[in-house]
Amino acid sequence: MTLLTPIEQTRKTLTAQVYERIREAIIQQTFSSGQRIDQNKLAEDLEVSLVPVREALKTLEAEGLVSIIPRRSAFVSEISLKDLADLYFARQLIEGEATYQAVQLMHDSDFAAMERLIPQMREATEREDLGDFMRLNRTFHMTIYASLNNLHIIQTIQAQ
Repeated sequence: MTLLTPIEQTRKTLTAQVYERIREAIIQQTFSSGQRIDQNKLAEDLEVSLVPVREALKTLEAEGLVSIIPRRSAFVSEISLKDLADLYFARQLIEGEATYQAVQLMHDSDFAAMERLIPQMREATEREDLGDFMRLNRTFHMTIYASLNNLHIIQTIQAQ
């Protein structure tokens, strides 16, 4: 059974796309806490080599979503309420300042695009479609941060 859909061609690096796909699967609980991650199966499902899978898993390990045990495998981390509280505290600091700086640089077209996303997010919530909601929510917020034209800030926020 294929757990993830293959990677498509975009401007993002292959590793970034693999990272996003695995991260989303962990958050949506496609992979459960403590589950062993079969790197070969992931590479096969995503139609990529093992290199971007391993690089993505290292990033996910740095975020605390994955634990890598050398010569064994990678496992989905158990996430506590304190872990989530700490993560959201960090996000508030980083994203709050980024938003404050970005709003001054945004155009009417940015605000219009965000306004169109709100009813879509509401519909996803009503359908209880967490994956769709998270994708739309991320698009909403990245519209704000893109105004900064600051790759370092965007990479930091995307790594959360």
